[in-house]
Amino acid sequence: MNIDILRNSLTTRILWNCAEANGFYKRFGKITPQVFIDLLLHCALHQAGYCSLSQMSNYLSWQLNIDVSKQAIDERFTDSAYKYVLSVVNYIAGQRMSSTLDTSFLEAFSRVRIKDSTKFKLPCWLKDQYKGHGGFGDIQSGMCIQFEYDLKSNAIIGFSLTNETRNDFEESREESQPILSNDLLIRDLGYWSINKFKQIKSAGAFFLSRLNTTVELFDLQGNRFELKTVYQKMKKYRLTHQQFIVRLGIKEQIVVRLCVSLASDEVYEKRITTLKKQNQRYKNATIRQETKDRYHLNLFVTNIPCQILDTPDILKAYHFRWQIELIFKQWKSIAGVASVTAVRAERFLCILYAKLILILINYRFMRVIQSFYYRTNQRLLSPYKCM
Repeated sequence: MNIDILRNSLTTRILWNCAEANGFYKRFGKITPQVFIDLLLHCALHQAGYCSLSQMSNYLSWQLNIDVSKQAIDERFTDSAYKYVLSVVNYIAGQRMSSTLDTSFLEAFSRVRIKDSTKFKLPCWLKDQYKGHGGFGDIQSGMCIQFEYDLKSNAIIGFSLTNETRNDFEESREESQPILSNDLLIRDLGYWSINKFKQIKSAGAFFLSRLNTTVELFDLQGNRFELKTVYQKMKKYRLTHQQFIVRLGIKEQIVVRLCVSLASDEVYEKRITTLKKQNQRYKNATIRQETKDRYHLNLFVTNIPCQILDTPDILKAYHFRWQIELIFKQWKSIAGVASVTAVRAERFLCILYAKLILILINYRFMRVIQSFYYRTNQRLLSPYKCM
């Protein structure tokens, strides 16, 4: 991405407002709010997130014709500096987008909300800012990015930075974004509970999730729902998909629609191999037949009536969720979010937040390209191919 495009994405007034609100710019000087962001974006974009103070000084001199000493640059990395850059991140995250994805089969929903999180380790000296998981009594540092967007409008609904120790279930229980009528929430297993499903249903909204392998299923008469029978029937009659109305859970229960498709042999073997490795770790060598039966099937639960979305469209809608995992991989590999350098905490956080600015601006460009491609080809282009 060209740095001139990044400059044009952030106006002078926006940067000055963010800087003044966080006490970054109190007196006239050479390193203005625009110059500071420009310098950080250069470091994040061209140097894999690392620039020495000498390199920073040279960049300002050669590219912006500003002569500033290494010491003067170092003194600008303060608490107010990284708070200023973080406020720019939050500003970009809150901006709406004009391009939309043509998802006509999802027209019954006001928003299609896709949410997930990604975590990465930070240097241990950042543990006061971002607490991570420790080992043997040591407290480490790590960050979690919670990211949610609306598939239909491309708008970012939520973008927050938390401790690595905060899990998805806590996020789901305490999230501040209200659930509105006709919202469709598509999330990974860690966010869900039967109580959350009930909360969404009572709000007049909808959920779509994979079925947790540990959750018990019952028919409406209270009998255990046998997935083995489902698998055998689908295989015998070569059925690509089926749907059922079932009860989810034992103590806490909710009636849901269960949508089923057959997993390929390759997917089944991969699931079994992963489970065997987990069992070896916990010294549990046996795999129950019931588990094997489940692994032959792709299982999804929802409260969306079949009149709104049939089973093939349910599977198609959930497929969109995988895009967010590809986005996270792109962030880590291309933007270098997980790379760390041994510098002062304030300087590290400034450059880290500059990387997040790159990520969010790149996300906006990516969604424009994806929207155009989807309208013309009815396929969602990979984030990597949008680069």
